[in-house]
Amino acid sequence: MKALLKFNGKFIGVEPGKTAVHFRDKADGGWEGVELIEHDDKVGCDVLFGDANVFLCVTLDGKLETRKSGGGAWETFSAAQQLNGIVLVNAVREGKLVAVFEAVKR
Repeated sequence: MKALLKFNGKFIGVEPGKTAVHFRDKADGGWEGVELIEHDDKVGCDVLFGDANVFLCVTLDGKLETRKSGGGAWETFSAAQQLNGIVLVNAVREGKLVAVFEAVKR
């Protein structure tokens, strides 16, 4: 699924060639787009910032970071559509919910 992600009411993105996660009030550049890549087990997914070719990571204290493609992940992301149509993406690390994102379909 291709989407834009919101975290704490702000759109997040990573500029091409960069690794830092940026926050914006509105999505006005292409770099905010992500692809939710479902795992083979159909349980979790990876969050890829396609233009920057990096994956989203979340630390235990909720800080947003990125990792290079092909690197291992410490958290598990899962996406689920709610009854109201909103898609929530949860990040769980060491059994703890560390972040919740809203996915806005592109």
